[in-house]
Amino acid sequence: MGSFKVEFKKELYDWAISESGKSIDEIRLKFNKIDKWITGEDSPTFEQSKQLAEFLGVTHGLMFLNKPPQTKVIDIVNKYCELMEDIDTLMKEYLFEKDKTEKENLCVQLESKCIEYSAFMDTDVNFGGSNGSL
Repeated sequence: MGSFKVEFKKELYDWAISESGKSIDEIRLKFNKIDKWITGEDSPTFEQSKQLAEFLGVTHGLMFLNKPPQTKVIDIVNKYCELMEDIDTLMKEYLFEKDKTEKENLCVQLESKCIEYSAFMDTDVNFGGSNGSL
């Protein structure tokens, strides 16, 4: 497995490279055919495409979309992780806090973070599909 070739649209290569923050020169050092892949003159094998996605720090499956995601996936993941970390920290502080006033303050902060999390999860994120789905 991995020896068959896969084709991606130029705009998906452009998106993945942009997401990575890496220069094309840096990418060329590891993938000497990247320019041919981008122009469609050649295509990577499935295994090479997985390695490229990993090197660029993007989800391999997103390279198969018809068009790039409209929202930076990395930003979404980072925001989710940040919210979950904040909620986890507040819950631990709440559990171990002895002072009633401070416990109430932590409860208000926790409620605020949970509301922020709920709003974030309700956000319509378009991953490139015509109706907002994959």
